[in-house]
Amino acid sequence: MNEYRYTLEPYKGMSTRYHCPDCQEPEKTFSRYIDTETGEHIHPTVGKCNRESNCGYHFKPKQYFQNNNISFDATQPKALKPKFVTPPQKPVSYIPVDVFKASLSPTAYETNHFVKYLITLFGVEVASELVSRYFLATSKHWNGATVYWQIDTYGKIRTGKIMLYSPTTGKRIKNHTTIFIGCIHCLNNPNLS
Repeated sequence: MNEYRYTLEPYKGMSTRYHCPDCQEPEKTFSRYIDTETGEHIHPTVGKCNRESNCGYHFKPKQYFQNNNISFDATQPKALKPKFVTPPQKPVSYIPVDVFKASLSPTAYETNHFVKYLITLFGVEVASELVSRYFLATSKHWNGATVYWQIDTYGKIRTGKIMLYSPTTGKRIKNHTTIFIGCIHCLNNPNLS
């Protein structure tokens, strides 16, 4: 699409039409040229009469600039537009693999409340399969807490969500003052084992 710097003012009602400087028609039949960068009219005489067959007045911006010794190609200083600056991205942090592996220790599952509940529900074989399939881990942050690791498509461990469950009901433990949910990145020292 070719956009011009100077164009006839679009019709938005009779307030955008004027009296023709040539034919002096009592009705408003004259369209003025505007500068599309500023939205301002060029001059009251620069425009086109809508009565093409009776009047035919058409004073173009280029003619106006030539008659008044104004450079037609001179660009006027543009108003500065604020540029959107993207903030620098923080480097992605990952959980060390040794912390991840330590949380998957088979001896740690003896204290994991959620794993205990899975064993009572499905038996040791199915519970072990679920633990290995979903990387259910154990945290020392709360006694018996479970860690759900978030692993990206490249196999990097991004974070882990720590939740505490009841070993008998399998429901998440909620206290009146604290809900037992944590995040590995939120903790200074996750104390995983």
